[in-house]
This record gives sequence, C-alpha cells and structure tokens, in this order.
Amino acid sequence: MDLLSLPNEILLNHVFSRSFLTITDLNNLMRSCHGLNSLIRHSNDLWRKKFINRWGKNCYKQEEKNEVIWMKMVALRLNLAQEVKETVGMMSSVCYPLGEMALPMGPVNKWIISAHPIPNFVEAELCQLLSKSEMNDNLALNYYAKALSESFWMKKLDQQWKDYLSQPECQNSLLGGAVLFSQCIQGNYLCSRNVEPLMKITTERVKQLVAEMGNSAPALKTYPASYMRNAKKILLTINKVMFEEMGFSCSKENEDWFLINYQIEKVLENRTGSAILISIVYQEVARMMGLQCEPIDCGGQILLRFRECCERNVDSNYYLIDVREGGSLIPSTPAIMGQPVVSAECIFQRILKAPITTYQEFFDDFDFLEKNSLKFFRLASVISPRVTRFVLDYGKLSASFGIHLDDTIQLLQSAGLHGDPVMADCITKRREQYAEISLAKIVCPRLPSIKYAVGLVCHYSYIACGFKKSQPCVIVSWDAKFQKSEEWLTWPSTKNLDQPYYRILGPKIEYGKLYVAQETLELHPVGVAIQHEELCIHFERFDGRRYLPNTEKKAQYPEDEDVAISLIKSLDDQN
Repeated sequence: MDLLSLPNEILLNHVFSRSFLTITDLNNLMRSCHGLNSLIRHSNDLWRKKFINRWGKNCYKQEEKNEVIWMKMVALRLNLAQEVKETVGMMSSVCYPLGEMALPMGPVNKWIISAHPIPNFVEAELCQLLSKSEMNDNLALNYYAKALSESFWMKKLDQQWKDYLSQPECQNSLLGGAVLFSQCIQGNYLCSRNVEPLMKITTERVKQLVAEMGNSAPALKTYPASYMRNAKKILLTINKVMFEEMGFSCSKENEDWFLINYQIEKVLENRTGSAILISIVYQEVARMMGLQCEPIDCGGQILLRFRECCERNVDSNYYLIDVREGGSLIPSTPAIMGQPVVSAECIFQRILKAPITTYQEFFDDFDFLEKNSLKFFRLASVISPRVTRFVLDYGKLSASFGIHLDDTIQLLQSAGLHGDPVMADCITKRREQYAEISLAKIVCPRLPSIKYAVGLVCHYSYIACGFKKSQPCVIVSWDAKFQKSEEWLTWPSTKNLDQPYYRILGPKIEYGKLYVAQETLELHPVGVAIQHEELCIHFERFDGRRYLPNTEKKAQYPEDEDVAISLIKSLDDQN
C-alpha cells in the first residue's frame, strides 16, 4: 500500500507519532515529497509529541501556557544542542593549559540575555552533556561541560539576584533571597529542592495547633479582625512549634563563619543556623499564617517587628521578636516603632560580612581557602553592584590568583571602574594568561636525553625523614633542562639541574603537583589510575596503562605518543 494513500489522521496519529521515528526521520520525510512536507510541517501536535519524546515533559511546561509552533521549538532546541556541544568541544583549545582560569564568558552571556526559552534549553543541554561525558569517562569533556555549566548557572543567578532586588521591598520574600544565597555559595541549584517541603512541615504544624485553639487559619492574604486580635497567640504558637517542639536554635557567635549556617536547606534540616536565617524562617512561617513581621536593626542585631492590630483608629501593640531568645515577644518602644525596615540587600550583605571577615582575618596564608572566598566577594558585588569597594575587593583577589578574570573585568566595567588600577591589574594578568596559552601551542621537539613521555604513569621516589618513599604519579609535561617555576614546586632539591625535568600530578604528592628530576622517576610496572582535579585539563581518559593526552597536548608533544607506547611494550616484553 502506498504511504500517501493512508488518511492524514492515520499517518499523524499512528505512523509518524511512533517513538521509533525520530525528528531526523520526520525531516527526511518532509524532503521526500511536497504532500508529506505540508502535512508534517503543519501538524503542531505531532511536533509537540516529538519534542516531549526527545526531551521529556519537564522541558515544555511554560510553553504549554502559550501558543507555540512546536516545529520551530524543536528546531531551536536542536540548534542550541549543537551550539552547546560545539562550545564545550572548543573550550580545551581556548583554555589549555589553564583550564577554568581562562574560561571564555562570551557564549554564556549571549545565552543568559536571550529570550525564553533559550536559557532553559541551554541549561538542560548542559546537564545532558555532562551526564553523557560522565558515562563515557571523558575527563576533558566532563571537566569543560561542568565548568561551562557552573559559569552559566552563576550568570543565571546574577540575573535572578537583579530581578529579585529590583522588586519593591514589600514584595520581596527573604526566604526566596535565602535560597538564592545558598545556591550561590554552594554553586548548586539543586540545593533548594528541600526548602519548600521542610517549610511546609513547620507551617502545617503551626496551623494544626492554631486550629485546635479554635482559630481558623485562612490560606493567606485577608484575615478577619478577630483573627488579627489573636495574632499574639499565633506568634506564641510559632514559638512553641519552632523552638520547643522542633528545636530550632541559633548558632554560636564563634561559629558564624561556618558555611552550613548560611545554607537555608541545611538550616531547615538541622534546625540550627545563623540568627538571621532563623529569623527568615520565622518570618516566612508567620507570613504563611497571614502575619507580617518586618526585619529591623536593633543595636546591630536583626530583630523582627510585629504590629498586633492593623485596623485604622485602633491602638496597636508593637512587639520585637528575638529568635535568639526562643522568639520572645518584647514590647516595643516608640523609637523602635519608627525604625525603617532593613532592606533585603542589607540583610544579605550582613550575612556575607561574617564569612568575608573571617577569611580576611584568619585565612590569608591558606591559598585554597582564600580562593574559596572569591565566591563571597563576588556575591557581595552582585548583590550591591553600586558599592564599588565590593567589586574592587573581588577584582583584587581575582587578579591575585588569575581566576575568573573575564568575569571580573565585566563586573568592573559595569561598575564604571574602567580606569581603576584593579582593572589594569586584571587586564595585565589576562594578557599573561593569553601569552601562556599561546606558548603552550609551540611544538616541543624531543631530545635523546628525555626518557619518559607525557601521559605515562610512573613511580616518583624521594627521601623524607631519612626514609625512601615512592608515590604513583602521571607526567604532564617535560623540559630538556631545569626551568624555574613558581607554580610547580621543585622538591626535594637536587644539584644536577642539567637533566630533563618533569611536571607530575599525584594524589599523595605534597600540593598534588611537583616539578621533579628524571632520576627520581621510574615507569610504573602496570599503570594505575591517578586521582587529581587537573588531570582533565591535560588528558581525555585513562586506558588502563597510561593517560591519553587531549588534542592540544598531542600537538604540543607530537612524538610522545610513540615513545609512550614503545616504553610500555618494552616493559611488558621484559615481564
């Protein structure tokens, strides 16, 4: 039977909609004849089904609310999938050998400012690509997919902060800001999943007790005057649930710098955290009960202020709520009644003050901790972009470590700091990185004196405390003679500098990376996998005996592959 002789309904609902017919198959059918082209092109429901079959239901929820031409939506998603794949694929050539430090922000910025649904589609494609790279054990692809995904999410959070803080204060939910804050300091958007159900547990318990007291608890918004007159009882009920039944408590002052105390989902799970976050939880529970509690500054502490009655021409009692004292209700003075509400921007800057101060005062000598503090300085500049000192502090750290320079330069430009010395330092550092990237593209010819090759797993031997020790490692690069390097530690020192030197990575090596003499290395008899975060910058995968260099590494050391294979074969023949 001829395909075109079948009714259109049969073709669309029982033939073309079958899952084994892919989007590519549909496009091929459209090219086969004019009749099928017209039929398939104008079947919106068919393309909708193909979209869902390919990418799942969660990807189209917002589109369902609007009229969508699904064929265009499918084409957009396919084009973005290819664009994301190509972007990740080219990142190694752009960033090698610096990795994330030289991560280009151009594609990320373009996707973020694009209209819906492009940002959502890009995010979904990055997640899929990351999942595939993990399954394929492709170190380089996994690394750059993750790095690009984190940069994309970072910029998306920037936009969410901008949208959040641009709302009128009366519309801002501090809980929503706390979720954004937690996502930023963890670099993980999944951490917010438990917030709503955990908040619901607390609120439902309060509603249950209020109902038992004989007070109805309407869903939100408008409340009868009688309900508002009983507001104090409801607040006492919240105190009973949060601080007596559930055991919520504020962390001690000397624990203020612990990150877990500023992660809203952890605060809800552990029921302990910074006083500000406990206040935010309290305010949200009260809001769900229809009561408005306002954050105010009282002697340097954030307390909640509540007005017992909101009716006109009726005397009102104002209370201060101190979560550090189990939510105790303190009658307010006239001076406190006139205090302005603390803005969301000030609330979250105050939260940032503790970890930033701690890192500045106590961790200056620990580079890895100071690098970790970059996220706090950056978040401060995102929350308050008009406060130049926050942007400058972030810029100084970024220039010092040579990390996130493109991002830093963008923030400095947005703050109008084009001529500031910090901007000049960042640009200079970025040029140095470009020079290092260019230098890594120069081919390194082998000399007869060079024994080992890039990617080989070796034993690194050394003397420590009078004992001979040995650690497995992988060779990242080599020099025909010793070349002084600040980044790669040379240890232990040797008098013979007129021999090949190798940069090696290893999990148990001090600082994880060393620059060592050839005489300290010996080819590993069987080869073992090495655990190190920088492997993915240089290699694609471990084949069981050696690490296979990425395209850029192969181009830099073109003769090493044959040498590595020859050495392993020779060792196997001896055994």
